[in-house]
Amino acid sequence: MDGTRVRFILSDIHEDEIKDEMGFYAFEPTVTLEIEGKNVIEKFGERGVKSVIIADSIEGTFVGCKRMAGLFERVLSIFTEGEFSFAFNGTGVVINLQRDGDELEVSMGVDSIGPVGNLKYGDYHLGRVTVVEWIQAVVNLAKEVRDLFKRHNPRLYAIIKKEWFQIGQLESWLANQ
Repeated sequence: MDGTRVRFILSDIHEDEIKDEMGFYAFEPTVTLEIEGKNVIEKFGERGVKSVIIADSIEGTFVGCKRMAGLFERVLSIFTEGEFSFAFNGTGVVINLQRDGDELEVSMGVDSIGPVGNLKYGDYHLGRVTVVEWIQAVVNLAKEVRDLFKRHNPRLYAIIKKEWFQIGQLESWLANQ
């Protein structure tokens, strides 16, 4: 499973943001979501979501991914069902996920908080993906961001590497799927 049917793409990457002592919060790339090779945000007038505080956003989505995968002790199946989200911190945009068995209905919600460009307040349907595809896409994104810190800010990389142990947990889960 290579996770290429669903992937996040980072652009507008500025090394000085990563190198900053507050890089965890200063690194704000543009984030695009692709499903089946298509930029699903572009059809709504934007090539991606700009100025996402990406490291903090990823960290916030780990709990939802682990919940989807049933990786909490004594988890009841009811807790692996339902709604999940991936907030693009600092933007007013959130990816909402509604689980239906092994699939997720993916939509994007926009509020009036941040720089959303052409995107108006409301909900935008983006498509359907499997739970495995979604978790793989999040893991791939987390590893990409972690590796950017490894290259450009080794001090923060050491912190992220320890705190992002969930990447390994999710990769182990994916290997068994």
